[in-house]
Amino acid sequence: MTQRQDFHGGVGQVLQAKSVNQYTALVQLAERRPESQLQTEFAQRTGIWCPKPAREWLEHLMENQRFTVRELAVSWKAGSIGWSAEQDARRINTPWLEAVFAYGLVAALGLYCLTMAVPLIWSDPEGTQWAKTAVYGLCLIYLGICWMAHRFMLWPRRVALRVQRADD
Repeated sequence: MTQRQDFHGGVGQVLQAKSVNQYTALVQLAERRPESQLQTEFAQRTGIWCPKPAREWLEHLMENQRFTVRELAVSWKAGSIGWSAEQDARRINTPWLEAVFAYGLVAALGLYCLTMAVPLIWSDPEGTQWAKTAVYGLCLIYLGICWMAHRFMLWPRRVALRVQRADD
């Protein structure tokens, strides 16, 4: 009386396959995962929930065009790159007005901080604590606005322009 044993894994698949082509087919069948699992894993890695064609496009950009997860996630969340469900095509949005606004905001706030800081410094030649605190506060506000303009307007636009060049 013989007892049949099923082997699972590499050796068992080779013994059951009887040829290299069948073994390759068995390995590919074992590696297939449902789309929902792929979507969940992609979202955990990148923070982006998107349809299958968009996921494949973003993975292609990361694998072949040297984009990082962080760059694509920032641009996706800012709306600079995306997926048009109606047209079933990628959407790249790089308005020049957004860049002009960001640079204008930084320049205007820089001038405002200078017009506020210079009189504070000149009005108090002894350098009392309140004048120094006011100038430091203005500098921190200016640096914060510069960071926000870069992070939420300029960086996503720059990545979207790189994506546009990579797709052409």
